[in-house]
Amino acid sequence: MKAIIRASDIAKYTPIGGNVDIDKFLPCVLDAQITDLEPLLGESLYNKIATDYENDDLTGLYETLYENYIKPFLIHASAKNYLLIGAYQINNGGILKHTTENSEGISKSEIDYLYTNQRSKCEVYAGRMKKWLVRNRIDEYYDFNEVVNKRGVDYGAWYFGGASSCGNEQIDTYEQD
Repeated sequence: MKAIIRASDIAKYTPIGGNVDIDKFLPCVLDAQITDLEPLLGESLYNKIATDYENDDLTGLYETLYENYIKPFLIHASAKNYLLIGAYQINNGGILKHTTENSEGISKSEIDYLYTNQRSKCEVYAGRMKKWLVRNRIDEYYDFNEVVNKRGVDYGAWYFGGASSCGNEQIDTYEQD
């Protein structure tokens, strides 16, 4: 699996500097793609975007989706992930926290603030992406969304989902224009 954003974009749009070792940052990008982005898009649309990005073949609505929604979302999701682990290093000597002579470590509450800031930005971009996907018919997303929305949600003894008031009949859903 390859990253579908550039490290330079992350350095440009987040507090994470351009001199951060890409080997430390890349796992955070890949995790964001799988744990944050794919559940929003569905596997089929995610794979289409990833393949087209890798082949430099994004066009039309897919390119718009990538440039205006996926890219900003992934930038902040990757930064959010990195903020949790960026200060730590694991090697043969154990787990270490990196410090330098001319710097001061920050508190857990300061890291939490930065993390929350990036997570909030992810949520905004996720909301914008969902609205755009609803307004623009992309087959891979539409198929995924149909499957997700037809599943009922069961919260213990309560049932909230596609059944009549008696709970015995399935209600047909109709596409609204």
